[in-house]
Amino acid sequence: MGKASRRKQARKTSTDGALFEDPVAAAHGIRKRRRFWTLVCTPIISGALALGAWTLLESESLTGIAALLGAGIFIITLLDKLNDEIRPSDGSQAASIDFGNNR
Repeated sequence: MGKASRRKQARKTSTDGALFEDPVAAAHGIRKRRRFWTLVCTPIISGALALGAWTLLESESLTGIAALLGAGIFIITLLDKLNDEIRPSDGSQAASIDFGNNR
């Protein structure tokens, strides 16, 4: 193990030998799990509400509202999940576009 590796490992471990856990990474993991469960449970809950409104209450408008609300929440959560997976570009680095000498 080289000198740089030992220093990096020493920064990752605390004084009692336990691995250091980044609070930002832990918060991101909690948010990721919460978003996953929202994506899984939203269609199930909204489908159950729509089915209950259709069979028990026999209300077509309430069924449509429940289905539309569930679809809206699902789409917003899905777009939020996709937004978090896209890495922002670094504006400080020059792009590798070659325009040539034809200006």
